[in-house]
Order: sequence, then C-alpha cells, then structure tokens
Amino acid sequence: SFIYLSGTERKNKILKKLPVILMITSGFAPVPAFDGGAVECLSTVLLDKNEKKARYQFIVCTIFDKRIDESEYKLTKFIQIYVGRLEKILEKIFNKICRLFNRPKNFSVYNYKLIRYLLKNKIEADYILLENSMDIFGNILKIYGPETKYIFHLHNDFNSNSKSPEMADLVAENCYRLLFVSEYLKRRFQSIVNVDDKKCRVLYNCTDLENLVLDDDIVKHRSSLNLKNEDFVFLYVGRINEEKGTLELAKAFSNLNISNAKLVICGGTWGKEFRSNRYLGQVQKEFQCNKNNVIFTGYIDVEVMTQYYALADVVVIPSICNEAFGMVMLEASKYGCPVIATKSGGMMEIVPPNGALWIENNSNIVTGLTKALNYAYYNIREMRIKTEAAQKYVVTCGKFSEEDYLNNFWLCLEE
Repeated sequence: SFIYLSGTERKNKILKKLPVILMITSGFAPVPAFDGGAVECLSTVLLDKNEKKARYQFIVCTIFDKRIDESEYKLTKFIQIYVGRLEKILEKIFNKICRLFNRPKNFSVYNYKLIRYLLKNKIEADYILLENSMDIFGNILKIYGPETKYIFHLHNDFNSNSKSPEMADLVAENCYRLLFVSEYLKRRFQSIVNVDDKKCRVLYNCTDLENLVLDDDIVKHRSSLNLKNEDFVFLYVGRINEEKGTLELAKAFSNLNISNAKLVICGGTWGKEFRSNRYLGQVQKEFQCNKNNVIFTGYIDVEVMTQYYALADVVVIPSICNEAFGMVMLEASKYGCPVIATKSGGMMEIVPPNGALWIENNSNIVTGLTKALNYAYYNIREMRIKTEAAQKYVVTCGKFSEEDYLNNFWLCLEE
C-alpha cells in the first residue's frame, strides 16, 4: 500500500495509509486527458483533486503516451499499455470482419495486453475502479476474484458489443458499487438488470465552476466567422450524427423565415475528425437554400469553446437519443446561455424544469424545433429569465463542480 505524509503529520512524523484504487481506463485515449475525451477528462479531475485532498492513492492503467512520464502526480502511479499502429489496424480489420458476419465480438488489443500484464503483475488494491470498461470486467474478475471491491462507473447506455445485458448482469452481481452519471442511466440499468439498489449511486459529471467569465472579445469572434452585429446566432455543439439530431435541426432551421438568423455548428463527424460521409451530406443538403446562414467550424477544443458560447444568443441541443447526461447543457447553463433542448434522458436533471425551453423528443421533433427556434428569436428576454434559473441551480446545487467531484465520489464509496 502507498503511504502519504500530510503537512500536519510531517510535524508529528505520523504516516497515514491511504486506500489504493486501481483504475482501469478504456484505452481509447490517455489519462491524464491530454487528448480530451469525456470519460478521460472526468478521470483526470479525480486525480487532480485527489492531489490536493489526499483521499486515495491511484494506480491508473492507461494507453501509452510519452507525456505521462512528464506529469508530476505524487498520489498517482501509471501503468502504460503500448499499442502499435499496425496492431490498431489489425484490430479494426478483425472487428469489421466480425460485424460483417454478425458476430458479437469487439476485440481490443489494449484490453488483451492489459489482462496479460495484470496476470503477471497482480497489483494489490483496496478497490478496482472500471471506468466504462464493461467488456473487460469478466477477465478482471477471474484475476482478482469475487471478494475484491469492484466499482463500475457507467457513462453511457447499452450497446450490442461492449455493453451487453449479459455483461451488465455479471457487473451487477459482483460489484461493490455501481456509479451512474444520472438518475436516468441508473433507472435504465435497473430496468434491464436485477441489481440491489443499495449498490447503486449517482455521480454526476462535473465542470469548472470557478471561472464563469466568458471571453469578452465578442466583436473579434463574430468577425472571424463573418457574423454581423445584428445577426442572431443559434449554436449547436456536438458530434454530427444521427443520435444527436443534427439533421432534424438542419430541417427546422431551414424552415425559418428570419433573414438575420445564423446557425453555427461546432463539432466533428467522429471525435476530432470532420470527414464527408452520408449523414453529413444529408445535413449539408438541407442547407442548400440558406447555406450562407450556416457555419461549420469542425471540432473545437474545450479551451476555445468559451468564445463560441460568448457569441451565441441561444444554444440548441436537438438530441433524439436519450442522453446519459448532457455536458453541453451543463456548459451552456453555467455560462448563462439560453438553451433549447429535447426532453432527453439525464439532460433534464441538470437544470430545473423552467431552466430551458424543452421540446418533445418524438416524431414531430422538426416541427417542435422550428417553433422553439422562432419563439427564442422573438422572445429572447423570456429565454434569458430561464437562463438565470438554470445558471443559479448549476452553480449552487453542489452536484456539478470539479471541487465537489472527488467528495461526491468518496461519498459514493464510503456512504
């Protein structure tokens, strides 16, 4: 076990033993989150805040990144798993062949190498925390046995390969704690799996609530996008794909008859990529008649997004899936941006009922979006009143700040 010597204890020369958490990351991106990633960023918040509060000692299993060696964590050690370029290519080919023949297989070189490492080097830990990695749980269970305190942190909904109901059954039966990013996701899990409710906790995602000041050089940002002062800007933030409702938003915006309405779309087609595909083509086709009123920025780094929230009159979240959480809702609300959003999953837990302009997530979503866009344009003062309620709740409720994230995590484990 790791030993931590706090400032007060140094004077008395008393050593304090900290519980050890072995964190298993998914291997999609490194932790610390040098390359972003929602789950990776949240894991990094845990590590960073733990450096100040000294609740635990973390051992983090992550994909290899040479920048990790330069990090200066005192209460975290890293196990880096290297996956070569050729191995990644072969992994993709293998998984494509499996999908082609309808085989429910999702092979991961990272998982394979990690399991081999843990078999040879069985690391002692008080807890094993799996961050969204359900497909590796069975192998971890074989190594460490049922007596270990497993914590599974679920960040998104079920799918056929990496999060099946069969895998969830195994997780529910053997875990000490199950953490969910929203009450919606918790209920969704419980509707599929028979699980003891005493094991289940909600740990909401977090954001930096210490700095709520938007970049004030709005004139510069507007001019960089060729926006005029009189333009009314609707902002969309997220991936351009089916479940996010980008096409439905495109149809609704095309229905507007407002000459100075602009739509800024911040997001890639997959991660940081912005590549032409069938769905993007459908979205762009909807804008043929008013393409001068639509701006595609591609992926925008988190650090730069404050510029776009600053120039937005209204943020639109047209998700047609049930969002497990909804980071765009949280980010927009903390900055005081009026929001139009579908009644979608955990997103409705982030702000009070009067904190956004909600529309039904059903077959009439395009009509609902069109009416909402019109209403927001002609009733922007009323929209800003809703924003005040949302911002006040997000900042004061004690659920969503980075400072509270480690404390809330600790409560989930020790409560």
